[in-house]
Amino acid sequence: MKLDDKSLRIGAIVLFGAALLRLCVPFLPKDLNMTKLLFFLGSGRWIQMAEPEEDEDTPPIAEPPDEVAVFAPEQAQSIRCSNPAGHTMDAQALLMRELSWDLEGESPRVLIVHTHTTESYENTDGYEALPNYRTLDPHYNMLAIGDRLAAQLEQAGIGVLHDRTVHDHPSYNGAYTSSKAAIKTYLEEYPDICLVLDIHRDAYEDSSGKQLGYTTTYEGEEIAQLMLVVSAFDPSVQDPKWHENMALALKLQAKLQTLCEGVARPIAVRTTNYNQALGPRTLLVEMGAAGNTQQEAFGATDLLAQSIIALAKGAKGATLA
Repeated sequence: MKLDDKSLRIGAIVLFGAALLRLCVPFLPKDLNMTKLLFFLGSGRWIQMAEPEEDEDTPPIAEPPDEVAVFAPEQAQSIRCSNPAGHTMDAQALLMRELSWDLEGESPRVLIVHTHTTESYENTDGYEALPNYRTLDPHYNMLAIGDRLAAQLEQAGIGVLHDRTVHDHPSYNGAYTSSKAAIKTYLEEYPDICLVLDIHRDAYEDSSGKQLGYTTTYEGEEIAQLMLVVSAFDPSVQDPKWHENMALALKLQAKLQTLCEGVARPIAVRTTNYNQALGPRTLLVEMGAAGNTQQEAFGATDLLAQSIIALAKGAKGATLA
């Protein structure tokens, strides 16, 4: 049987590709998998995913509830939102909207990423710092916050993927492009993911340029305040997809307020995308600010973990008698 020119070309390409791959094998990461390969092809960077370091100070977490959480309409009245653009939404209806998921299981249900990975807090421990309250030290940047959150969720039986890729260094401007490629890759490989959390810390300064922190008191200790950020990325569409993110934020806010009235700042509704159009339910969380200490941020992280665990079986609105 005589091979045509097309078959010969295909064969030559396959042989060349196999030879090239064989030459490259010694230089590829030893733990290379399809997720990392796809992310590399999309962004030109290697994805970093590792087990979090053990933290002996991580508090024990109660077991998730056996039933779905139930919210009453009047709870929406106490939830404040910062919505300067006036994006249309019915907070009460969104709070009462059913949340259909089960976060417990062996496969990953929660993805934690850090678009601004190197963000850090007051340098009370003398870590090696970068300008603008940043560091590459994973013990003191946002990876430490993600490690603590992941550990607590996993203790409660919730499968977690923690992306440890440094997305904002050396190129800060490309951070959201890099984290977008990572999120897309994870969602494609792990279809059971129900929740994506992009964990940051905020920053604001006084008139003298000093970085300040957001704090409140919980069980006699100073802890950081956190802020849930929802992107109204498509406000022109009736009942848009961002309402699903807002419905979740309202439920988490209600749980946070039940645990500690002052721990949650008003939910911020913004137009910037923040990769929240990727789904399935995606929130940005500002865990304190640059003027807070890491220990204060850990306190807020613990309450966020408890609030997520309280919603592990989903949620619904109360049924009127």
